[in-house]
Amino acid sequence: ETGAADSGRSDIMMLVSINKKLEKITMVSFLRDSWTYMRVPRKDGTSYDYYFKMNAAYSLGGPATLLQTIENNYKIEIDEFLAVDFNSFPKLIDALGGVEVDVQDYEANYIRRTSSQKDFPYGTATLNGKQALIYSRIRKCDADSDISRTRRQRSVIKGLIDSAKSATKGQLLNAFKQVSGYIRTGYTQTEVFALIAQAFANDWMQYEMEELVLPSEDYVDRASTKINGQSCWVVDYALCAQKLQTALYGESNIVLSD
Repeated sequence: ETGAADSGRSDIMMLVSINKKLEKITMVSFLRDSWTYMRVPRKDGTSYDYYFKMNAAYSLGGPATLLQTIENNYKIEIDEFLAVDFNSFPKLIDALGGVEVDVQDYEANYIRRTSSQKDFPYGTATLNGKQALIYSRIRKCDADSDISRTRRQRSVIKGLIDSAKSATKGQLLNAFKQVSGYIRTGYTQTEVFALIAQAFANDWMQYEMEELVLPSEDYVDRASTKINGQSCWVVDYALCAQKLQTALYGESNIVLSD
C-alpha cells in the first residue's frame, strides 16, 4: 500500500508467454491465495523452508523467491520479471495515454459506490492510471471474487497490447523510456530494446491471445479451506502443472496417475 516495491506481497501474479512458433501469446493469472511451499533466503546466505500463500513469496524473498516458487509448482521456466507497485502503476498507465477496456455496468456501479470515482465510466472506456488501478483491484462485486478480478487485470494488459498495435518501433522505444522509471525488472535496457525490436519485426501484437487461470475456475484442481486461520486454496499442483505446460509448450512431460 505504501508503494514500496520490496515491502509487500505480490497482489497480482501474471505470466505472459510468447510462442513464436505457434504465433500465440498466453496470459496466465496465478491465484494469490494458493497455499504453497517456498524456500526463503536469509541474509547470511542460508535459507529455510516455509509454507504460506503464494503471494507471500515476494515479500519474504523478493522476485527471485517468487519466480522460483512458481517454477517449482508449475514445472516451467520463466526468463525474467517486470514489477510495478501501487504508486508506479497509475503513472505508467498515464505515461502511455491511458488504457481502453470494456467495463461492465455492475463493475462501474460498484466502483462509484465504494470509491471517490463517482463518474466511473462503463462500456468501452479509456481509463486513466488511477481508474485502471481501482478497476484492477476490485473483487467484492463478483461471486467468484479473485477469478473475475484476474479477468479485469488481464483486460488491462490486453488493452496495453492493443494500444501498441498501431505504434511504430520508435514510438514503442519512446514509450518504454517514459515508463522505465516506474518498472522494476531483471531485464537490462538493451534486452528490452531487443525485445521491442523483435515484437515489431515479428508482429507479436497481432498474435492470437489465450487466457488461463491457475488453479482453474472449475474447482477440479483446487479446494477452499483454512490453514492456520488463513483462507486459501489447496492446489493439485501436478494437474495444474500439466495444464500449464500443455498450454505453453503444446505438450507436457508430466504423467498423472488415475
